[in-house]
Amino acid sequence: PATTAMLAAVAAIWRRHAFVLGSGLTGAKTCVADVLVQTQFEGATEIDWRRNFVFSSFGLCYLGAFQYVQYTLWFPRLFPGTGAAVVAKRVAFDQTINTGLWYYPLFYVVQSCVMNASWDMQRSFEGVQRYRENITTDMINCWKLWIPFQCINFSIVPVHMRVPFAAGVSFVWSCILSALRGNMKALEE
Repeated sequence: PATTAMLAAVAAIWRRHAFVLGSGLTGAKTCVADVLVQTQFEGATEIDWRRNFVFSSFGLCYLGAFQYVQYTLWFPRLFPGTGAAVVAKRVAFDQTINTGLWYYPLFYVVQSCVMNASWDMQRSFEGVQRYRENITTDMINCWKLWIPFQCINFSIVPVHMRVPFAAGVSFVWSCILSALRGNMKALEE
């Protein structure tokens, strides 16, 4: 009973503050994922904080804040209902338009600008070039994980819990992305 009451209280707080809590959770999760990849997978003895800022800020702003608006406000209006066809439309939009045309280009531009400490057209163009070079492989890797989990997210997860659910899955995805695309030293050499 005490556990049930505590979970109900947490759920109520989450419902009232879903945007802030979801965004913060997602930013923190992405930060931790990159630190783990740098230290445990890559064996770094010092954390590249600039790289970590790319992942943390992207997690907070895009994966948290933007996707909260997208998943909880736009999707229910654009794709009303709960049937299989509606879920398929949400997943298709999320995994083509959202991921292919917004997520990856923005990630690469932010990464290029932050890692080079220069917010200019040249660095933005370099980010777009990396996006073009990697998009096929990136999308295939993304779809392997995200299509099944977004089917679950858009069909049975309550609307106010979609960002936390995606953040949980995204912890694994952030580790994958950090391992595959986080290290820009190869570009500098």
